[in-house]
Amino acid sequence: GMVTKEEYELSSITCLFLALRVSTQADLKISDLLQICQSRLQVKDIQTAGSRLLHKLSLKTPVISPSTFARCYLNLLQSSVSPDIVLSLLEMACYLVELSVCDHFFAYVPSSKLAFAAVCVC
Repeated sequence: GMVTKEEYELSSITCLFLALRVSTQADLKISDLLQICQSRLQVKDIQTAGSRLLHKLSLKTPVISPSTFARCYLNLLQSSVSPDIVLSLLEMACYLVELSVCDHFFAYVPSSKLAFAAVCVC
């Protein structure tokens, strides 16, 4: 089914909080992040979603990202296009794929399709 905007907001803020915790030494509280994001979510919502997400990540399930698909698609061009051009196309495709996480519309588009679209646009 479709992801609601509320579910998307919950997932986004939860992932942002976890990423900040892992990659910075900032002592950011969930309540502060919710305030910065002007969210109506509650601290317990982020805690619950974070626990579920961490549990799923601990299952060691490989996730193939759109960037990985883009790299595979562009590797098919290596025999006919210079490595510099392939690298340039890959950088642009990865940038476009990263932009897609900012739009709720792309939440259920498969990684392979996002990558293919990004490569085609390049």
